[in-house]
Amino acid sequence: MTRIILAIALFVCTLPLLAVSALAQETADEERSYFVGFVENQLSTPDRQIRINNIQGVLSSNATIGEITIADRQGVWLRITNARIVWTRSALLLGRLSIDTLAADRIDVMRRPLPSEAAPSPESSSFQLPELPLSIRLGALEVPHVVLGEDLFGLAAEIGMTGNLQLAGGALDTTLNINRLDGPGGQLALKAAYANSTQVLDLDLKLDEPADGIVANLLNIEGRPPVALALQGKGPLSDLDLDLTLDADGLRALTGKLALRRQDRGLGFNADLHGPIAQLVSPRFRDFFGSETTLQASGLVRDGGGVTLDNLDLQSAALQLKAQAGTTSDGFLERLTLNAEIADPAGKPVLLPAPGQNTVQHASFTLNFGDKPGDEWSGALKIDDLATETFSSKSVEVLLSGLAQNVSDSARRHLTFKATGGASGIVAKRADVGEALGDRVTLDVGGEWTAGAPVKLARAELMANGFSVSLAGDIAEFAFRGDVGLKARSLVPFSSLAGRQLTGGADLVAKGEIRPITGAFDLTLDGTAGELGIGSPAGDNLLKGTTRITGGVARGENGLVARQLRIVNDQVEARPMAALPQVPPISASIFRWPTSRCCRRRLRDGLRPRAAPPAPMG
Repeated sequence: MTRIILAIALFVCTLPLLAVSALAQETADEERSYFVGFVENQLSTPDRQIRINNIQGVLSSNATIGEITIADRQGVWLRITNARIVWTRSALLLGRLSIDTLAADRIDVMRRPLPSEAAPSPESSSFQLPELPLSIRLGALEVPHVVLGEDLFGLAAEIGMTGNLQLAGGALDTTLNINRLDGPGGQLALKAAYANSTQVLDLDLKLDEPADGIVANLLNIEGRPPVALALQGKGPLSDLDLDLTLDADGLRALTGKLALRRQDRGLGFNADLHGPIAQLVSPRFRDFFGSETTLQASGLVRDGGGVTLDNLDLQSAALQLKAQAGTTSDGFLERLTLNAEIADPAGKPVLLPAPGQNTVQHASFTLNFGDKPGDEWSGALKIDDLATETFSSKSVEVLLSGLAQNVSDSARRHLTFKATGGASGIVAKRADVGEALGDRVTLDVGGEWTAGAPVKLARAELMANGFSVSLAGDIAEFAFRGDVGLKARSLVPFSSLAGRQLTGGADLVAKGEIRPITGAFDLTLDGTAGELGIGSPAGDNLLKGTTRITGGVARGENGLVARQLRIVNDQVEARPMAALPQVPPISASIFRWPTSRCCRRRLRDGLRPRAAPPAPMG
């Protein structure tokens, strides 16, 4: 948040000197329009749109911005009101950005921004502060009101923020103080200093909150107790110790130490965290963690790029995990050996720390990648006596395999993958679901990836007694593009996904694009459904017999859109022609019959009864 305000301040401060001659003949309104458009374009990205309104005094030493909004694909998630900057313009001629005060009357953070749709950069790099073409001094950061929306982490809160910052010649010196203004109160204080030339870090972070504080809600700590957190350390990165403590309700829940030591090939690290973290979670999950949970990790951040993980060891009462790994110089996974096991020492079923009531008698996962002289890699997932709220399975087993070729050559990397197996001994809680699924579900997945190309999914098939779901196509930029097939003698197993009771069967093929992260899709459908029921008497009567479904349907920022969609049977022919913006989340909208007045009218406009056959003559 501070970085965004500071970036805007930087642009507001430097643009006048860079463009004053070009704007000499323009009016004041044209001048402001140019500045605003330039700043917005420079700060925005495909996943982040910044809009600035009512800039005043852009050529003065006391500039104001009436409103700044930051939006993603879902809309505005952050709003800054009445931002102000008091600065020394002449300092720019000496290569300094000197800001006496950077302030805002109010900042509203309504929710978390959506994740970026762009793929992360694979390259790794050592820690270094940016070498800017000018030094930055921020004498005072003042934001008296920062309002955090309930959708952000489940608790609405209001805080005040003050601080200062100096960044010059690759050196940082900053302080930040945050105080909660509503509810029980609480304070966070940060002091940090670092210089590229000496590589000396001085870090002091302290948090102290009473019950029902922001951090307790953010971490979903059971009971929302008082929380005290400290992270401190001082020294060169070549010989630095950082100490971490976390207390909940006056009891030490976690103690940790990170030691950094210079080695011949890079910077070595050794992390050790331990404590009774079970007290932070719901009582029903505490047996999984037991009286003590430990995490130990050691390795090397190599000077030439890449990371070597010599040892990762995670232990709790029911979980044991060990791993070793390594990456290439550009951060691509080169080697991974992982062994994980879940089991109760007394032989009882283990309740997994996840939503719902899910238990296993025993579970294990192994993965061996790049640990052999050849190109083959392998893995296996095995679960005994899995039980969920809707079904149980005597055994789950999935075998993984493939090739990893030319991993060290970023231009010629090639991976293949295969997953086969399934679940057996399935018993569903509902008899009709059990009849549709049978007692076994099988999985068959295969594909490949080559550097510079999408993931080629040759097949992904999930099959059971009464249905099969298949995919084949390409995966790139977090989107699947290809063919989706569904064959189901009974749609009953999909009732919970649809949010209502489904009956009947379907044989559908869809071609197009699906974006799982955002829930968007753009598909062309072709198939039939028989005796389809959607839990609505009116809808069920219209969908008797065989129904043919063809045409396109898409879901995006404007809701659900139909393109030449036809739903035809002996009773009705539906041709939805308009967009349906009032669409609930995808998990609740699949197969849902529109019930709003808007949706009913738009369906009615494209809905007509099938013409009755002519009466016989004679």
